[in-house]
Amino acid sequence: MGFRPFHRISEGLRRRGVPARVSSLAMVFQRSPLVSLLPEARVISTSGFSEAVKWSVTVIAGLGAYDSATGASQMVQLLPTPGSLVVNAVAGDPLNFVFQTTGTPHIPSSHTTTALPPGLRLTGLVDSTVDSITGIPAQAGTFPVIVTAWELPGPSGDSFSQAFTFEIVNPPVPEVTQSPASGNFAAGALVKISAGHNHGRTFTWTRNGEGLPPQEKVFFSRSGGRKFRTAPASDPGAAWRSGGPFVESTDPNSQTDPAWTTVFGGIGYDVSTTTGGDFTPFIVPSTGNLQSLMFGPPNPPKPVAVHLRMPFKISTAETLSFLTLRVQCDDGFVAWLNGTEIASLNKPATLAWNSAASADILNASPVNFQEIDVSQFLGLLRQGDNLLAVQAMNRATNSPDFLFNCELAGGINATNSPHLVLTDFQPAVAGTYVLTVANPAGSVAAQPATLLVLPAIHSQPESVAIESGATAQLSVTAEGSAPFSYQWYAGASGDTSNPIAGATLPSFTTPPLTGMAVYWVRVTTPAGTADSNAATVTVNASVPDSYVEWKAARFPGEEGGNPEISGPAADPDGDGLTNEQEYIFGTLPLQPETVIALESTVNGNHQIEVAFTAAKASGPGYGGRTRHYAVEITADLTADSWIPLPEAADIAGNDQPVTVVLPQSASRAFCRLKVWLTP
Repeated sequence: MGFRPFHRISEGLRRRGVPARVSSLAMVFQRSPLVSLLPEARVISTSGFSEAVKWSVTVIAGLGAYDSATGASQMVQLLPTPGSLVVNAVAGDPLNFVFQTTGTPHIPSSHTTTALPPGLRLTGLVDSTVDSITGIPAQAGTFPVIVTAWELPGPSGDSFSQAFTFEIVNPPVPEVTQSPASGNFAAGALVKISAGHNHGRTFTWTRNGEGLPPQEKVFFSRSGGRKFRTAPASDPGAAWRSGGPFVESTDPNSQTDPAWTTVFGGIGYDVSTTTGGDFTPFIVPSTGNLQSLMFGPPNPPKPVAVHLRMPFKISTAETLSFLTLRVQCDDGFVAWLNGTEIASLNKPATLAWNSAASADILNASPVNFQEIDVSQFLGLLRQGDNLLAVQAMNRATNSPDFLFNCELAGGINATNSPHLVLTDFQPAVAGTYVLTVANPAGSVAAQPATLLVLPAIHSQPESVAIESGATAQLSVTAEGSAPFSYQWYAGASGDTSNPIAGATLPSFTTPPLTGMAVYWVRVTTPAGTADSNAATVTVNASVPDSYVEWKAARFPGEEGGNPEISGPAADPDGDGLTNEQEYIFGTLPLQPETVIALESTVNGNHQIEVAFTAAKASGPGYGGRTRHYAVEITADLTADSWIPLPEAADIAGNDQPVTVVLPQSASRAFCRLKVWLTP
């Protein structure tokens, strides 16, 4: 706390029974021109002491206090309209009305006001010609306010007053000057969007038409671990507060780079309980008590500033529209987030690494945490490691007390901020965001901002080895903002010259292969595309070609040597099935026939049943092979979204009859039978 010698002299005089105005008279004698004091001086030289005091006090009081001593006193507006007696403001807009008292015999001790408009408060600077009325006006209207400057604390003693008129008007209808931007971002990214506006008072965010629920998370708590040191003897630079690489000294004897000490909570000291309450309960015992470092004999001079480093992480999914710094402080501080200044109190005009606070703390109870909205700095947050750094400052060397603690919190408040930060961006928080800006005059919505997660391959298709004539099953898993679509290609990844017709699902079954083949898939979403790695399917050369064995049995003689008759893609019987398909289904390649007799009936429960025979793979070309069947359904033939029924997803053929009950559907549905061979 600061030291006010004149106030304490006057208070001492009152305790000794001398009238309060004696101190005023003493100041007049000390500071006024001699010619102004001659009448009073003559009286004092010819009268007894007590009579002189009574007469002189009466004369000075009768002359109008401040005005009598050094000329006309006046109080003028410095901000927002210099020189005017009218203070113009807008309801809901921050106001900083600064005024100055001049022409007084000495600096005013304090200022008081009549009732202020709702939402405003007097700052209450002590021993200053300048003071201010700040806050956010809560209602429109005309409000007369009288501001009084007092000579002595209390208020007491001489005074000077000035009338001001506060003209507070309602704000105009808000407008959005810049809407939040849409974008596509990788999963896990830290996404920041904001809107420009005029005259906004409240800000409401929605995602996909629904409001964001209020929430708060404390990133750094008032009991969190932090490192501190008193200001060193020479300028250490700004690395300690930058949020970048920094090596903390561990040398307790260094004067230029002293060691950093860990503490979990408030720091400071208190050797006097006469001002601002007792700080001791709010200081961590031992490690947080700085009395031995900041208070004591004047040589060498004691430091008045303390540097603090408070690291924290952002590693989980958070949606943030506000950021709040809560500070417990006596007498001043400057705070930085990742190297950028975000808040200060009683900051000197020129800040050095060892600066003192520019004034005493104004709060009557410094132990109360003050909330400071720093939402405009949300964009400084980083995924992973962050740093809150503070230079806490005392008012003067050997001040009888000192205190500092803080915490940083963020979260969602639907009416708090035009800024929004989404940490660890994932599909669950992707969507279309709309900001509505409002004030008492109306509201307006910004253009929607669509935020999507870029597609990424979560699991790649794996290379595999098969027997000659077998098929391979390849699959991919993708992440990102839905919906997903897939297209498989033959060839190297990125080569789109050989798309595979109908291969548009996350999984793909190759045709029967007799030689090596390479496949990959492209995943497409509204946010973009992602290409998988290529998967290589190799064919084991030591295994006989089963299709060749089947072909030799089905096409004896010259037909077996004519690929237009016995080739895998030929259809010699004209039934719509290639020879390769006839081989898989177990049908005859030279005799037109239905692939499989698939019968459907309606049972007593009004359910559709399908029945077929699951033929065994036997005969030439099927040695060691198994024929498999699956029943699949879809509601849309154009979407190529066939889904296997769980109870009929993989039936091994052994010439057994199979009956499957189809699930009931509110709309039409389609059913198909899938057949394949293994290995």
